[in-house]
Amino acid sequence: MIYVTVGKMPLGFERLVKAADGLAGMLDEEMFIQTGSSGYVPKNARHSDFITFPEAEEMMKDASLIISHAGIGTIIGAIRAGTPIVVVPRREKYKEHFNDHQFEIAGAVKGRPGVEVVYEEAELAQAVERLRGMKGKIKPESPGAGLIAAIDEFLEARGKR
Repeated sequence: MIYVTVGKMPLGFERLVKAADGLAGMLDEEMFIQTGSSGYVPKNARHSDFITFPEAEEMMKDASLIISHAGIGTIIGAIRAGTPIVVVPRREKYKEHFNDHQFEIAGAVKGRPGVEVVYEEAELAQAVERLRGMKGKIKPESPGAGLIAAIDEFLEARGKR
């Protein structure tokens, strides 16, 4: 099962929800999409607007692949579970977020084993294909000091620490 999550932002992320739903119609694998505040209703995948944190943790653990906004909680959860993840940052210009900080988060994790970062929905299918079948081949790990340091630096630069 492929797990798609857009987080709990009050702003929708229809661009990702629509792209994932289109992809679900082409794949031979079940997909679950957590749609958040999006107004788009998936036609090719099971879906729910929001799920509980324990449900999300279970989805991350059981999924063969995760597709997610650049939410640090989901990224760290995927790394800890050893589940490959495609990260799609929300964009301010599309009114998916209030700023573009998710680009910086995506940059901090880009290049890690089992992590693909895509910036436009047209890149999603190729990234998914590159990561399919990698579950079990990526060592579950603690995100480590390097990622934590990058997040701390990001927060300090914005006066959040």
